[in-house]
Amino acid sequence: MSPVRAVVALAIAETASWGILHYGFGILLAPIAKDLGTSEVVVAGAYSIALLAGGLAAAPIGRALDRHGARAVMTAGACAATVALLLLAGARGVATLYLAWAIIGVAQAAVLYEPAFAAITSWFESDRDRLRAIVGVTLVAGFASTIFGPLIARATSAFGWRLTVVAMAAMVLLVVTPIHASLPATRATPRARSTAHDDVRMLSWVFAAHAFASTGLAVQLVAHLVETGASITRAAAIAGTLGVAQVAGRLTASAMRTMSAAARMTVLLGAQSVALVAIGSGAALFGVVVFGLSNGLVTIERVTIVAERYGRDHYGENSGRIARVGLIVRAAAPFVLGWARAHFGAKVAFSSLALLLALAAGALNLELAPQRTVR
Repeated sequence: MSPVRAVVALAIAETASWGILHYGFGILLAPIAKDLGTSEVVVAGAYSIALLAGGLAAAPIGRALDRHGARAVMTAGACAATVALLLLAGARGVATLYLAWAIIGVAQAAVLYEPAFAAITSWFESDRDRLRAIVGVTLVAGFASTIFGPLIARATSAFGWRLTVVAMAAMVLLVVTPIHASLPATRATPRARSTAHDDVRMLSWVFAAHAFASTGLAVQLVAHLVETGASITRAAAIAGTLGVAQVAGRLTASAMRTMSAAARMTVLLGAQSVALVAIGSGAALFGVVVFGLSNGLVTIERVTIVAERYGRDHYGENSGRIARVGLIVRAAAPFVLGWARAHFGAKVAFSSLALLLALAAGALNLELAPQRTVR
């Protein structure tokens, strides 16, 4: 399979993987809680377990990507996801539920954007070709919730959540796994010390701050809007513009190439900081659109910064190390922001997130601006 055809196939696999392994959880949450006779809070804890497991697995999976290539790692991840979904479908208690989602969390780290970007980085030497491939994959996968949300919801209503999860497992096995198994081979990196410098730790915390803010917003936005007087339908519609804006933002990726990586990320994180203040101050739709437009580009810029800063060798390891902290702190974001809203109000809660992103932008600019990149 040529790299160009592989990008098309990878876009399909990423769309299915995000739709099934990420967006499906919110739809299945209530039916699972009702069937198992437990609360939705307890079931929601399963996704926190998944995030923690994925965060702990990110760095080892990154090293495996460098040594064995994306084809082997992503195929193994899809197989693990299939087994975990079947385990979930047969769950009769919370322990099995949590075990299944722990495995799904590891599978997510092996099949979602990080390994896909590692594959693209290996396939394309040109910055322009790499950018076009990443934009193409993320544009298509940006519609994962739009496609799979209604499908999973309708299947759950018609056949129950257990049969729906079995069908999800079948799709991963029969569609996602063969695509990963047919991807072009990627060049293996010798088992040498990573090219990353100590500032990988700084980048880890900068992107962890972004992950914390974006996850907290995504989970708490609808509750905040309803609390301020919006109907649940209107609140959901406003929240839904996040995904649409992300896709739209990625279409403008090429327009920012004239700026340095540090300048691009400073602008994007600064825009998101302003957007969070607007959301907390009552200008919700404006803030959501601005945040979404910027968020779509942050996904791309994270890849670009790692590739530009450290080169293509050891990309998987460096990217995994940076992603690890973000994946772990995401697990706490919904609870922390919810607590802050309850005790201090939405304006203070969202303004605190805005300050966090502003500080992250400043730290990133100081870290990257004076440094020479590795090609």
